[in-house]
This record gives sequence, structure tokens and C-alpha cells, in this order.
Amino acid sequence: MIHLGKGERSFSCWRSNAAGLRTMRPGSRRPAAAPARSSFPPSRSPSFNDEQLHFAEPDPQATITRYQALGLDRIIVKNGGKGIVMSDHCAIRRIETVPVAAVVDSTSAGDSRNGAFLARFTALGSSVEAAHHAAHVASIVTGRQGALIEPTALSVLPGFNPPA
Repeated sequence: MIHLGKGERSFSCWRSNAAGLRTMRPGSRRPAAAPARSSFPPSRSPSFNDEQLHFAEPDPQATITRYQALGLDRIIVKNGGKGIVMSDHCAIRRIETVPVAAVVDSTSAGDSRNGAFLARFTALGSSVEAAHHAAHVASIVTGRQGALIEPTALSVLPGFNPPA
């Protein structure tokens, strides 16, 4: 079931059957194993509200600690309007959100943030710069209706080159 309220969409059925929950040990709230590795450095970008719901963690730092115990080097915990708390090889950083005049629709905020982070990190190699860029992109996206926005909406981003 999909609900939209104050710009926030929630997917009640999806959350209770999320793919990530399938990695849990039966009857446990702990992962059965570390997430699969790829050519990208070992990393994870969870949303704190999901982690708090399923693991009863008090704050994003507890989420980071749990993923570090699994051997991950880079953890970026998304915390909605409260920004990002990240660990990059154990260095903890807090990245503030970029103010939004009005949250219209948060449908693709997380995906946009993740994509923006990966694109900027791949280009520059700086996780801190990538997190700032990702926060900026998410703020633009949440101020628009729907999951797809016009490319010109991103023209305020430093170094943005719209497609010809």
C-alpha cells in the first residue's frame, strides 16, 4: 500500500517484506552475513528510520558501529531532514541537509542521494565532497513532484553540465 502525506511516500507492504530483511538470520535482527562485495569499496548507505525500526538502534552512530563490525569501510547513514552521518575508514562526519523551501515529494530522494554520491565519489574520490553533493541533489529532488525531474532543475549544482 502506498501513502502520501506531507511530501513523504510510504510503502507499508514493501517495508515489511524488504529484500534486505531476507539477509537476516531466522528469528534474529542481525544480518546472516556481510552484504555482497563488488568492485566498489565495501560500503553501505542505509536509511536510519529503517535501521531504527528493524534493529532498535538509538542513533545513526549505532547503525555505523553495527556495519563496521561486519567489516565495511564506508557507511553513509541517511537521516532524512537531519542530514547524513557517515563513516569513512572510521572517521565520523556529519553532513547537514540543504534547506528546502517545501518538501513536495520524497519519492526518489534516497535513490537520487545514492546516485549522486556514487557519481561524485567515482569522479573525485572524496566521500565528504560526494556526501555534500548528494545532500544538495536530494534537496532539489524533494522540492519537486514525482521521481523524475527535469535536468535543468539541477543547473544550480556546481559543475553541472546539462545534456545537449
